[in-house]
Amino acid sequence: MQSLTWLRREHDAIRSGLELLETFAAKLRHDESVVAADVEAVLAFLVDVGERCHCVREERHLFPLLERRGSSRDSRRITVLLVEHGAAREVLRTLTHLAASLATDADSRRAFAHTVEEAVPMLRNHLDKEERALYKLAETVLTPEDDATLAREFGLHDRGELGEAGRAPHVLALAELAARYGVEWRVS
Repeated sequence: MQSLTWLRREHDAIRSGLELLETFAAKLRHDESVVAADVEAVLAFLVDVGERCHCVREERHLFPLLERRGSSRDSRRITVLLVEHGAAREVLRTLTHLAASLATDADSRRAFAHTVEEAVPMLRNHLDKEERALYKLAETVLTPEDDATLAREFGLHDRGELGEAGRAPHVLALAELAARYGVEWRVS
């Protein structure tokens, strides 16, 4: 299904972004400097593509469709995922706030590293949970017409959020950072 392939590829890119954040956190823990622009680029990807596009597409398009096609048990799973989306947004707000003063404030560096170390496992677990439960459900209940509708809605949403260039500039920037820092680029 095209829509699920789209979401899974974004998960792969998000995983690379999370690994980059861990790389930055490790440097900060060892009192090494990090390039502020690199941290900001990863956070921009996670906010713009991960949150404003990926999560919102799931919330506005995929989840409601799955709730209409699924059971009350599936609705409870979706409720848990929505709560986790809220937690992810809070983590990104915190990291973005802390990133603004990494170069000048030791407390911000420690807090940034701590937040990354605490949040990344939760975020990875969330991605895994979506793939194991939700996307598997989608493969069984969505029709080819549903998939085509979702893919169209996803594209319209992204262009509305990010303009005609869409995700491409963010994805390219993240791929370059992954190569520079020796982080596996998982996106096929």
